[in-house]
Amino acid sequence: SHIPLVANHPNLIIIRSLTKLFGIAGLRLGYAISSSERLQKWQNWRDPWPLNSLASTAGIILMNDHIALERWTTKIHNWIIKEGAWLQSKLQTIPEINSHYSSTNFQLIESKDSLEEVREYLFSRRILVRECSSFRGLGNNWLRISLQKRKNNKRIFSEIKKIVKQIH
Repeated sequence: SHIPLVANHPNLIIIRSLTKLFGIAGLRLGYAISSSERLQKWQNWRDPWPLNSLASTAGIILMNDHIALERWTTKIHNWIIKEGAWLQSKLQTIPEINSHYSSTNFQLIESKDSLEEVREYLFSRRILVRECSSFRGLGNNWLRISLQKRKNNKRIFSEIKKIVKQIH
């Protein structure tokens, strides 16, 4: 964690997403850690209604059980390490793509060519991946794959391997 760096770096802001940690993406729930001065300035810039009451209530419930939160966080981090490494190692066996290391719950893959046909094929197979052209510095030759359970990750890998071989 970079949280200890906040004490010596007043411009550092650490943003954490609870929506990914708890699988509640529709709530758009997270928090920020920074110096009190930085957060005070941020208070003046941000949306005056950053959370709805449902998200706010969910956040209070999730964050108040410290023991359960610590257990869940450890479980998720261990799963990300294990499953992320497995998926990356499998994807790296496909010569036409590069799977980038990630400590998050998703894998970024890159190709020298557009991955749009791969994304469309996966969609037709009911596998949703995120195209990355809206991310600064990335383009249509990048895809973001959310980690799944091993069974689904095997399927994702198999389908990507199949379509990439067909294309090339």
